[in-house]
Amino acid sequence: MAELYGLDGEEPNSSLTIEMVRHAEKKLGYKLPESYLRVLRMRNGGYVTPVSFDTGYEIPGQGRFIVLPELFGIGYREAIDGEYGSSYFIKEWGYPDIGVVISSEGHTAIMLDYSECGPTGEPAVTFVDVEWSDGPHTVRVADTFEDFFLRLEEDDSEGW
Repeated sequence: MAELYGLDGEEPNSSLTIEMVRHAEKKLGYKLPESYLRVLRMRNGGYVTPVSFDTGYEIPGQGRFIVLPELFGIGYREAIDGEYGSSYFIKEWGYPDIGVVISSEGHTAIMLDYSECGPTGEPAVTFVDVEWSDGPHTVRVADTFEDFFLRLEEDDSEGW
């Protein structure tokens, strides 16, 4: 199971309130999945212990595993609804406007993907890589955030 810990120079471990959630949902234009909010109630964003997600198949240019380096929370500067949050990443890196960026390493991101369910439905989880010659490459990796989070595995690969 993934464990969250604080971001450098900023402590996002504030208690998540219903007001914070409503504000974020209004600003983003999406209803956030309850499974994502459950995780944020334990710790409102931060770096994640080294974990990866086994997609079960090869993603061109990425391999079979994707890493979750951090999980964005709500209500601070680098949160999903913050100045350097989801909207910033979509604009800055050219991610597709399909939902909410919940983790990013610049050219790659993990997003809650509302393209099939609409803004109030249960989003899938999509991996995005923008370093493709023909534009961003997206791969659906899980049907729900809960499925994605529960399938995270300890990552002991080099580089950690």
